[in-house]
Amino acid sequence: VTFWVKALWKNYPTRFSFYKLSMFIAFSALAYGICMEFVQHYWVPNRSFELNDIFADLAGSMIGFLLVNSRYIKK
Repeated sequence: VTFWVKALWKNYPTRFSFYKLSMFIAFSALAYGICMEFVQHYWVPNRSFELNDIFADLAGSMIGFLLVNSRYIKK
């Protein structure tokens, strides 16, 4: 989340659009993590679906979101 938002920082100069961009990227990262859990469960042999991995994906994307917004949005 942090790297994607930082890479797109210069294209979104206003505070509101930057906040929306970082939120979209955080939710996209979470959705990707959830999709990968389903892929592991249904299509990858010897791999399983784990709810704890989804919570880890949620924590990571939200930490990245909070880090980026506390660092780059001036209040």
